[in-house]
Amino acid sequence: MAFTKLGNMEINHILLVLQAYIEKLISKIYNTIGYTAKAGEDSLTKITREDVTRWACRIGMSDCRQNARADFTAFQNTNKE
Repeated sequence: MAFTKLGNMEINHILLVLQAYIEKLISKIYNTIGYTAKAGEDSLTKITREDVTRWACRIGMSDCRQNARADFTAFQNTNKE
Protein backbone atom coordinates (compact mmCIF):
# COMPACT_ATOMS: atom_id res chain seq x y z
CA MET A 1 0.00 0.00 0.00
CA ALA A 2 1.22 3.49 -0.82
CA PHE A 3 0.72 4.87 2.69
CA THR A 4 2.67 2.22 4.59
CA LYS A 5 5.85 4.30 4.79
CA LEU A 6 4.11 7.51 5.79
CA GLY A 7 3.91 8.59 9.40
CA ASN A 8 0.81 9.79 11.17
CA MET A 9 1.66 13.45 10.59
CA GLU A 10 1.96 12.93 6.84
CA ILE A 11 -1.30 10.97 6.69
CA ASN A 12 -3.10 13.64 8.73
CA HIS A 13 -1.77 16.31 6.38
CA ILE A 14 -2.96 14.34 3.33
CA LEU A 15 -6.40 13.92 4.90
CA LEU A 16 -6.66 17.65 5.64
CA VAL A 17 -5.69 18.51 2.07
CA LEU A 18 -8.21 15.99 0.73
CA GLN A 19 -10.92 17.37 3.01
CA ALA A 20 -10.23 20.93 1.83
CA TYR A 21 -10.33 19.78 -1.80
CA ILE A 22 -13.66 17.99 -1.35
CA GLU A 23 -15.11 21.01 0.46
CA LYS A 24 -14.02 23.25 -2.40
CA LEU A 25 -15.69 20.92 -4.90
CA ILE A 26 -19.01 20.66 -3.12
CA SER A 27 -19.43 23.96 -1.27
CA LYS A 28 -20.72 25.92 -4.26
CA ILE A 29 -23.37 23.36 -5.14
CA TYR A 30 -24.25 22.82 -1.46
CA ASN A 31 -24.78 26.56 -1.07
CA THR A 32 -26.85 26.64 -4.28
CA ILE A 33 -29.21 23.73 -3.66
CA GLY A 34 -29.09 23.85 0.13
CA TYR A 35 -29.74 21.19 2.73
CA THR A 36 -33.53 21.22 2.62
CA ALA A 37 -35.65 20.02 -0.30
CA LYS A 38 -37.97 22.50 -1.96
CA ALA A 39 -41.40 21.83 -3.45
CA GLY A 40 -41.38 21.14 -7.18
CA GLU A 41 -37.73 20.11 -7.47
CA ASP A 42 -36.74 17.69 -10.17
CA SER A 43 -35.35 14.24 -9.37
CA LEU A 44 -31.79 15.14 -10.38
CA THR A 45 -31.68 17.96 -7.84
CA LYS A 46 -32.99 15.66 -5.10
CA ILE A 47 -30.40 12.98 -5.89
CA THR A 48 -27.64 15.58 -6.12
CA ARG A 49 -28.64 17.00 -2.73
CA GLU A 50 -28.41 13.55 -1.14
CA ASP A 51 -24.88 13.03 -2.45
CA VAL A 52 -23.68 16.55 -1.69
CA THR A 53 -25.10 16.68 1.83
CA ARG A 54 -23.68 13.23 2.60
CA TRP A 55 -20.20 14.45 1.70
CA ALA A 56 -20.69 17.88 3.28
CA CYS A 57 -21.57 16.31 6.62
CA ARG A 58 -18.89 13.66 6.28
CA ILE A 59 -16.12 16.26 5.88
CA GLY A 60 -17.54 18.42 8.66
CA MET A 61 -19.19 21.39 6.97
CA SER A 62 -20.81 23.14 9.92
CA ASP A 63 -24.08 24.11 8.20
CA CYS A 64 -24.67 20.53 7.11
CA ARG A 65 -23.93 19.12 10.54
CA GLN A 66 -26.15 21.70 12.26
CA ASN A 67 -29.04 20.84 9.94
CA ALA A 68 -28.49 17.10 10.37
CA ARG A 69 -28.39 17.50 14.15
CA ALA A 70 -31.62 19.54 14.09
CA ASP A 71 -33.30 16.91 11.89
CA PHE A 72 -32.21 14.13 14.22
CA THR A 73 -33.42 15.99 17.30
CA ALA A 74 -36.79 16.63 15.62
CA PHE A 75 -36.98 12.95 14.69
CA GLN A 76 -36.28 11.91 18.28
CA ASN A 77 -38.87 14.31 19.66
CA THR A 78 -41.63 13.18 17.30
CA ASN A 79 -40.97 9.47 17.79
CA LYS A 80 -40.99 9.27 21.57
CA GLU A 81 -43.30 6.68 23.00
